[in-house]
Amino acid sequence: MRKSTGARWGRCRLKGGRGGFTLLELIVVMAIIALLAGIGVPTYVAYIRKAKEQKALIEARQLRMAVTAMMLENDISTEDPMESEVYMSLFWKTLDDEEHPLYGCCPAGWDPKGKIVEMFIEDDLRLTSIVYEAPDGSRETWILEDTKDGLTVTCK
Repeated sequence: MRKSTGARWGRCRLKGGRGGFTLLELIVVMAIIALLAGIGVPTYVAYIRKAKEQKALIEARQLRMAVTAMMLENDISTEDPMESEVYMSLFWKTLDDEEHPLYGCCPAGWDPKGKIVEMFIEDDLRLTSIVYEAPDGSRETWILEDTKDGLTVTCK
């Protein structure tokens, strides 16, 4: 008659009486983790993308309102804005200069040492596009369009 060691069939018993996991159990656990990651990662990536889009929309709205307010407060017309010192100061002051008309209103992703190099405004004082130049010389163009769904922003 055999003496029972307490080990169940299919289980590996290590020396000293400690139990371990079989290869099959480890593979099943890894498959479950992979399945959960396969479901969760795309959802997380889509969430991050949507959050970045919303942030860009909020910053674009703030920028549009700031430009409109600046133009109205300083009585700047769209016919010849170059005559206004305030309007022209947009282009020669860095964004971190407290005297910049849009100080504190520019997108968080823009380096404060950068400058606005171009800006297009409609007759009704709506900002339609803006070109930002970073200190390293790279440029980013924001195109703001009014659609039936609201404001859309395209970054180039």
